[in-house]
Amino acid sequence: MKKPAQSISALFFIFTLILLAGGCDNSHSQDVPEPESVLGDDSTSGQAPSTTDYKPASCEPADTKPFVHRVMRDIYYWNDTVPENVRYEDFETPEQLLEFLKYKEMDHHSFLISKSSARRFQDGQQLGTGLVPSYGPSAIRVQSVLANSSAKEAGIERGDAILQVNGRTIDELYQSIREAQLTEQQALELIWGPEKEGGKVDLVIKKHNAPKDKEPVNITLSKTVFTPPTVSKTDIMEVDGQKVGYLVFNTFATTSTEELTQSFAKYKSEGISELVLDLRYNGGGDTNPLVHLASLIWGYNSGSEEFSKVYFNEKYASSNSSVPFLQLDNRLNLNRVFVLTSPDTASSSEILINNLKPYMDVIQIGRTTYGKPYVMLPLSFCDKVLAPVIAETKNALDLGEYYNGIKPDCPVDDDLDHKLGDKSEGLLSEALYYMANGQCSEQSSALRSSPSSKQSTSQKTEDLLRRLNRPQTLF
Repeated sequence: MKKPAQSISALFFIFTLILLAGGCDNSHSQDVPEPESVLGDDSTSGQAPSTTDYKPASCEPADTKPFVHRVMRDIYYWNDTVPENVRYEDFETPEQLLEFLKYKEMDHHSFLISKSSARRFQDGQQLGTGLVPSYGPSAIRVQSVLANSSAKEAGIERGDAILQVNGRTIDELYQSIREAQLTEQQALELIWGPEKEGGKVDLVIKKHNAPKDKEPVNITLSKTVFTPPTVSKTDIMEVDGQKVGYLVFNTFATTSTEELTQSFAKYKSEGISELVLDLRYNGGGDTNPLVHLASLIWGYNSGSEEFSKVYFNEKYASSNSSVPFLQLDNRLNLNRVFVLTSPDTASSSEILINNLKPYMDVIQIGRTTYGKPYVMLPLSFCDKVLAPVIAETKNALDLGEYYNGIKPDCPVDDDLDHKLGDKSEGLLSEALYYMANGQCSEQSSALRSSPSSKQSTSQKTEDLLRRLNRPQTLF
């Protein structure tokens, strides 16, 4: 096992720095440089990798495709699987080339997006309707609705069923996706339309709380740029004479640190004795608020204990690093934490679960998480951001490798018929039962070895729904 070296605080810093850099330098030669490191000449110095000012010779595919190839041959975690020679003319775009170069067996994560999309994510902004969907065989149900969005203003609620989108039934949309063999991004655009501010989405919706004989309603949403809070609930509930904090945390963004600080200040002042952290729809994000949140939850730390270990590829093994906890105001002195999860729980959320386990009891309620124990590095060039997987994370005991997700202690299917924070809602109810009884409920125990309950459907449809229901958060 590789031994950790120095802190990766510098690596976290360049996540932000690189997103704001970029462009092309047309003064460079059109010749593609030899594959020396795109990260500079200090690759064996023991420091975290840092970028140079190298850019493609131009922003044309003829130059951006070799740049993508070079990055993947260098800092990519599975760089030894990337072929040395590639016929660039076989690929129209750098995006197509990236898909070819990715290590398919393990890498479902590396991507290329526009710089504007990456910048929005970094700033905690979103472009869309604010409706968070769950794709089912014959309807799309609403998991949640983000604050400050068009969907929120229209009165759409958790549990509502979408029967049609832009005049087409869900069956018709799925059939078109299968026939055209679309990628996930192409499929999402077919359903919801292009990622464009001002775009309209016409829906036919069956309200979840409406009488059975009530006709569906027609609602038109607009795609806007909006900034939802990353913490959507900071509740305190009385349970058997003790105060229980319930925090719904939706994504790790740069704005999250202050939101989490305020939430835990409330919990500390109220003297909560238990915490339920709802990460069921948290697909990950920025790593700075990740360490911050972990340090708020496990307040016994001295600031020197290892929170996370990070391992790069063999070329950068000297940069393998460890990240310590932080000593923060408002940290809680808890011996355990309850975490609510689903297949949408990914990346930073999974790192939090795995890396708290050496120090406290982490009782996981819900379903198996997505499975992404990796660090990605955004590299800006021209009007794009390339984000390859560059490292793998493990906890202080060198445990990780949850490539197929982290299994729950108490399996429970997501309950779309109750609002988040309702004590009767399935996952929260199970957490409260465990607090009172020290074990999972009988219903949960019966689900322990069974798959998530879904309507019987064809294998093709199941594969399609699995692709569409993957977490959409970027990093």
